[in-house]
Amino acid sequence: MKPLKVFTFLLALSAASPVLAQSADGVWKCAITGDIPIGLVTITGNSYQFQSTNAAWEPTDDASNGGGSLDYDGSYLWPGSGPLKDDFEVTGFLKDRLLNWNNSNGLLMSCGQ
Repeated sequence: MKPLKVFTFLLALSAASPVLAQSADGVWKCAITGDIPIGLVTITGNSYQFQSTNAAWEPTDDASNGGGSLDYDGSYLWPGSGPLKDDFEVTGFLKDRLLNWNNSNGLLMSCGQ
């Protein structure tokens, strides 16, 4: 294949696939309104772990602790399973190193690294 055709093919392929502009990978400290710690969300690729915490960011035993899968659509994160889907019923939005999780009532928790 000629270089120009290869370039055109790769360009078309990249335009057809929505890509997360920023990586969501890492440990996110999540707080509810009033900057009150609620938990840690650890994201690696298409999976996550949620760990509830106390006000000092120390892990606590809670029924909402656990992991699940994530799907991406641009800057949006869609839990496919686990506590973010089943317990919190949220979708995420990543912008400027801030990850907001919203449910049907609005912003549930905001997370930073």
